[in-house]
This record gives sequence, C-alpha cells and structure tokens, in this order.
Amino acid sequence: METQSQKLKTICNICSIGCTLEVEINQRKILSIKGVEGLINPEGEYCSYPVKAVQNMNKLPRITEPLLRKDGNFQPIGWPDAIELMAGKIKRANPEVVAFFAGARLSNEEQYRIQKLGRGGAKTNNVGSFHYLEREKAYEKLTKANLPFGELELTTHIYLMDTDVAHTHPVLADFIVRQQQSRKCRVTTICEKDEMGGSFDRDNLKVASVYHFVKAVNYFILRNQLEDHQFLGPLIGNFEAYRTALLAESYDELIQMAGVSREEVAEFSTSFVQEKAAVLVFSENNSAARTCDELFNLACLSGKHGKTGSGLMLLKEKNNAHGLYDMGVMASFSPGTDNWHNPEVRRRFSQAWGMGELPDGEGITMESLEKGKYKMLFIFGEDPVGCAYEPEKFSGAIKNAEFVVVQDYMLTPTASLAHLILPASWPWENGGTYTNTQKVLQNTEKTGVELPQIPSWQQLNMLLSEFNASGFDEVDDVMFEIAGLFPLFCSHSKLNLRMKQTKTPAPLFKAGCDAVTALARQ
Repeated sequence: METQSQKLKTICNICSIGCTLEVEINQRKILSIKGVEGLINPEGEYCSYPVKAVQNMNKLPRITEPLLRKDGNFQPIGWPDAIELMAGKIKRANPEVVAFFAGARLSNEEQYRIQKLGRGGAKTNNVGSFHYLEREKAYEKLTKANLPFGELELTTHIYLMDTDVAHTHPVLADFIVRQQQSRKCRVTTICEKDEMGGSFDRDNLKVASVYHFVKAVNYFILRNQLEDHQFLGPLIGNFEAYRTALLAESYDELIQMAGVSREEVAEFSTSFVQEKAAVLVFSENNSAARTCDELFNLACLSGKHGKTGSGLMLLKEKNNAHGLYDMGVMASFSPGTDNWHNPEVRRRFSQAWGMGELPDGEGITMESLEKGKYKMLFIFGEDPVGCAYEPEKFSGAIKNAEFVVVQDYMLTPTASLAHLILPASWPWENGGTYTNTQKVLQNTEKTGVELPQIPSWQQLNMLLSEFNASGFDEVDDVMFEIAGLFPLFCSHSKLNLRMKQTKTPAPLFKAGCDAVTALARQ
C-alpha cells in the first residue's frame, strides 16, 4: 500500500538563527523542504543550506538500527542487546575514563539527558561537546544580552567584525541588505582578509589583527576620556582596574599589531562612540576568545551594551549551540548555568534526580584526550574526525579507545571508527525544543506516524532507566523536569570588563563539528 506524504513544521538545524521550515516526508524519505512563516523568519525567509543538506543526505544510506562492529564489519544488533551492552560497559568502568559528548545540533531535551546520563549514570563530570572543546568558557556570558535580530530595524550602523555573514548566516545577511535599502543603515566591515561575501553597500577597513585593532580603539577611548560614565558607573565593577591595565600597555605596539594608522583608529573610535545605535556583529567560528572579550569591553565603554538597537550580536555556529550552556553540557555548568563545582548545586540535582551523589571534576581536556585517558567515548550528533582541521588529533584518540558509541544519521568518518553505532532522529522524528543564538526557545512538530526506529531521546531514556532514573512517556515531559531545576532567581551583580586572558583557544572544527552542516556547505 502506498503511503501518503506528511508536511511538518521544524527548525533548521544548520546555523544559529533557527528559521522555521516546512519539511515534506514520506516515511523516512525527505521529499522537499522550504521556509515558512516563523518566530525568527516572519516572512518565511530561508537560505539554500537546508536544501543542500537534504539533497546530499538523500544520496547517503541512512542508519536505521543499532550496528555493532564484529570481525571488522558492522552488523545489526537488537535494541535490548545494545542497551544492555552500553549500560554494562558504563557500570563496570572507572568513571574517570568515560566521556560523553553532545552535539550542538541536538535538541535541548537530548542534551540534558546526555549530561544526566554522564553525571548521574556513569558518575563522571566528563561531559562536554567537541564543538566547544577547550573553549567552553570563552563565550559563556556574551549571549546574555545578545541583540535580537528584530532590533536591527532600530540600528543606525552595523559593524561586521571579521564575520562573513553572507556565508555563515545568509538569512541575516539578506535582512541587513533590506535594512540598508529601506532605511539607509550603514554597514562597516572590519576584516583581516581582502574579500567578504554579501551584496552590502559598506565601508571596509582592512586590518592585520581585529583583536589588536579593537584593543587600540578601547585604548583611544580611555586615553581621550570618551567612555560613557553614565553607563559604566552603576553597571561595571572593575572599570578602574581595566583602565589602569590597558593604559599601561604600549599604544604604538597595538597600532603596529593592528596594521592600521593612528588616524584610522581615531576616526573609528570617535565615530563609534558618537553613533546613536550601533551593533557589533561577530561570530564564534572566527573570533578568538580574547577578541570577543575586547568587543564586549568596547560595547561597555561606549555605553551601547544591552541598549535597544545597540550592543553585541554574537553568532553561534550551530542551531542549538546555546542549548549546550543552558542544558549543562559543560563541566563547569549545571542545567540552568549554575556553577556545577558548587556542592550545593550538585546536592540540589542529586535530590531531584534520585541517582545518588553526583561527581565534580575538571571535565574533558584536549590533553587528556590526546594522551588516551578516555577509554570509553559516547559521541552524540558530532563528527570530530570528519570536521576537524586536524583529523588525526581525534582519529587516534577514538581508535585507541576500548569502547566507542556514536549516534548519527549516517556512517560518518567518526561513526566508521565506533564499536557501536546508534541511529539518530531528525527533529521532526524526535520532537523537542531548540534555543537560537538570541536565546529564543522554539518547538518543532513531531510526526504522528510510527517510526522504524526508537527516537534518539527515547534511546537515552532507555539507557537512563538502567541507572534507576525516572523515564518519560513524551519528550515534552523532559522539558518540565528541566524547567523545574532551573534557578528561580537571576543574580544582579555588576558586570566586569574582560581582563587579559592566558589562553585564547581557536576553533578545532569546521561546520560546528556536524556532518549535516558540512554537507550543507559543500
């Protein structure tokens, strides 16, 4: 009997904007995908990336059941056996050698369950994401006052700080073009390379180092007393310490490292401070931590941080990268971004989960990974081998591990090295929520037809049940548990300007460490 196709609304899982899409499916086959009116894209805007991803995905065999490596080949294995195998391995392992990785494309509910499995089931704080490996704290607080896309309609000047939005976030690039055409909004590009994409009418300033340029701008503002004291006084706690430290540096050296003239720094600084509503747009994929810090400082010194139509717009690389923070998929954070290292926080989760005492620890490090410390790896929705700038850094660690589980849609380079492969679910097969780069929470529709596999979130449910964790009948119930554990109150302590960092880790992966995004950008 021929089955009927079904149309569902879902959230794009490529970039961090989170456009609403309509996907037409017939059983597992994706027939079409297009943009429809949504919370983020009210006019149904969308780009070519999800279409390209689907076209390329449809050419590849889909993993639909658990596969166990045996005699060098993958063979199907039943779900009870797969769950028993994983649970048994976890229970017998030393917690210190077990590591759990959650991808930035997964739903909030999946990310939450993965860190709960690691901390509550395996009793390890080795929970994290390859996407943020070694740089989880670099962007921690930068999105807390991220400018909503809609407020760009009130912005008079957009500064693209070495970010090619036409390539990474095409829908945002089109929005900026429309703002220029309708309101004559100015665009200035500060970049380290000669060409940037997009059909912007813009001013360009070529620099040798964005970091040193922004730091030179901050120096000029402070030396000439152009800072906004009305903003800084009540909100910033360490202004004098930052001012003293920065002015003690060599301005000539900053200018030289920036690769610009004194006149260019002076002109930019004066213009930016005087701009009525200006926004600094930058992205995680090409902005080092120290650059992000100085951009934050610039927004504060000029009094633009957090103001309507002004401030910061940090673009993340994946659709639910922000969820990794909110759901506690990092050694330093609990779900709700409390300090996991605080015993009182861990005690609160221990009581709620009923899974015994919960572990502390520094979490996953690149050094320990390369040295082969982690003997058991559970990798959900990430392809570190296929997406790494240096694949051998990760293929060696995975090959040397004693037991590796990978969950994905297809046989990625990482999955091909696994001992056990689990089938991943598309958002419309799973249901659940996603948090975009502006912290907008969106829900995706779930197909009503019977799936030929157990959905991803239920796989985690089955695993957690082996550790006496309460299960759920619906994915929505997971969010109820999450919401009940979030902090009831937000702190109102003063902000601090970012001081000099000792480490400035660069991204280790392209495409957000996600095989689907890599296919979309081929």
